[in-house]
Amino acid sequence: MKGEIKMLNFIRADLYRLSRSKSFWITEGIILLLVILSVVSNGSVGVTLGDSTQTAGSLTEMTGFLAIQTSLSSMLLYYSLPLVMQVLGSEYTKGTMKNIITVGVSKPAYLFGKFLVYTLVLVLQIVAICLVSFVAGTVIGGIGYNDLSQIENLLYYFVSFVLILLATSSFAVLVLYLTKNTAVSVLATIFIPMAFAIARISLPNWKFLEYLDFQGGLEMVTMTTFQTWETVQPIFLGSLISLLLCLLAAHLVFKRQEL
Repeated sequence: MKGEIKMLNFIRADLYRLSRSKSFWITEGIILLLVILSVVSNGSVGVTLGDSTQTAGSLTEMTGFLAIQTSLSSMLLYYSLPLVMQVLGSEYTKGTMKNIITVGVSKPAYLFGKFLVYTLVLVLQIVAICLVSFVAGTVIGGIGYNDLSQIENLLYYFVSFVLILLATSSFAVLVLYLTKNTAVSVLATIFIPMAFAIARISLPNWKFLEYLDFQGGLEMVTMTTFQTWETVQPIFLGSLISLLLCLLAAHLVFKRQEL
């Protein structure tokens, strides 16, 4: 019980640290500004929504719901990169890892506590991106609500993106504990999904790669609907397995690691 309390206290302290970080808020502000600019610039671009295509012929045809759709893309992978540095790798960057472990926070509590904080902040970041997109799109062309299936599909997209992004981030966690280098873990977040995407294109006969093409999966999700999600089922299964295996491997590496 004491271990769980220390883990909760560590999570609360880490969230407080982030809330007081100017660099964190500046970074998030820049990301949200980029999202707004993207919504405005996409006002005259055709956007695929599930199994139908809505084309905004002019800027005024961009709507709140359409804006959320344009913001849910593979760009979220790159928006998550600062969180890898500011959340997952903060102690390695500052050299404060040993201090935290020596005050009584166990290594498993630290690792999984960190990932829980990262998950929470990532979810909040995506929610903020969706809200800002919706407001910007609504100001431009109205809400754009048609039927309940829009909300159903957006929830499906949201959950799918969170799962896939957590899977890509789990590779960063593993690389971080293997190398003790935040910069290398950030590069891993970029290049590992890119390598799988290139491999799938170059080696179409290797069917198992469809379970690991995270970057392609982010794009494919928004080409389906909640009713047709089975077409991208492999990337969901691959994401879940990758997430569990990478966290387990990171735990085993960290457990045997000298601080």
